[in-house]
Amino acid sequence: MERISPRSAGLLGVLVAGLAGCGSTAAPAASTAPASGSSAANAGRPSARASAPTFRLATGNTTPSTMYVWLAQDRGIFAKNGVNVESVGLSGQAQMQAVVAGEAEGTVHTGADLVFTTQAQGTDMKIVATGSQVDNDLLVAGNDIQSVEQLRGKKVGAQSLTAGNGQTTRRLMAKYGLQDGKDYTLVVTGSAGTSAGALAALVAHQVDAVAVPPALASPAIKQGQVHLLVDLAARSDLPIGSNVFALKTGYVQQHPDIVQKVVDSLIESVRLINQDKGAAEAELKTRFKLDDQAALDEEWQRQVEVLAKTPLPRKEDFGDVIAAMPKDIKPLTDAQLDAMLDPTFVNDAVKRGLTKF
Repeated sequence: MERISPRSAGLLGVLVAGLAGCGSTAAPAASTAPASGSSAANAGRPSARASAPTFRLATGNTTPSTMYVWLAQDRGIFAKNGVNVESVGLSGQAQMQAVVAGEAEGTVHTGADLVFTTQAQGTDMKIVATGSQVDNDLLVAGNDIQSVEQLRGKKVGAQSLTAGNGQTTRRLMAKYGLQDGKDYTLVVTGSAGTSAGALAALVAHQVDAVAVPPALASPAIKQGQVHLLVDLAARSDLPIGSNVFALKTGYVQQHPDIVQKVVDSLIESVRLINQDKGAAEAELKTRFKLDDQAALDEEWQRQVEVLAKTPLPRKEDFGDVIAAMPKDIKPLTDAQLDAMLDPTFVNDAVKRGLTKF
């Protein structure tokens, strides 16, 4: 039996703590095994050399938004690029806790808000890539609500006060002149703070609308339980940096070669999704338990549309996110935001042609 290193044991401890906050209709099993395992699924794929550096990557495992991270591991893309990535699925807060505690070297986080909150609380962070420039969620409502304006005086659900989709929902409501606490009530949908829990609260009529990922919303829409109000990803007036690859500043400075290998691998994984529908849908089946072919086709097309081919961290994608941070957190200045965003790794990949697909 292999011995577990103290650092791996610590990360597994964070995982156990974080699982209470994870949940979805199709959550994959978390994995700390490198992509070079001996399973039939990995047969013939490149394996990382024993001397390859290990990089612990905390990421989400409840929705397909982070599918490209798992695909890079399962298809041996990380290993091909010479880095042994141990991906672990955690809830959003647990992801950041793992990075701050040093039990993970980095995180691909669907919401940048927690990264900025971590920075504001004293941990120097870098965002080196932004996997998407939109919020990949659908705002759905009960069938008696036919427009955003009709949410006046109603209850709007959110996974948590810091959830990215909750922030985007509040920003959307403000576009219609509706303010949280004045024109509608924001309701945190349960202690688990999950997308599935948020949708369940809507179906149970505990809230009147909520934003959840398409893979979760689509079945409920087709069954007539809820209906679509707004596709948040289609709103050009709601820019948001999502699926950010964030690390401690010290790690980026000390290990730029490893960071570059991980960035290269994530870009190559997005390219695989765009170019190999079969590989992408196989990952959705295995990791996220999507079996219906129509649902698979729909989710693959969605990922092609929302994932950035050139994942540059752009200042314009984060201004509104920072403005919507909790009032008890000191907002970041423009200078602090500039210092956090590091485009050098994506730019290096661009120069080498990795983003041409």
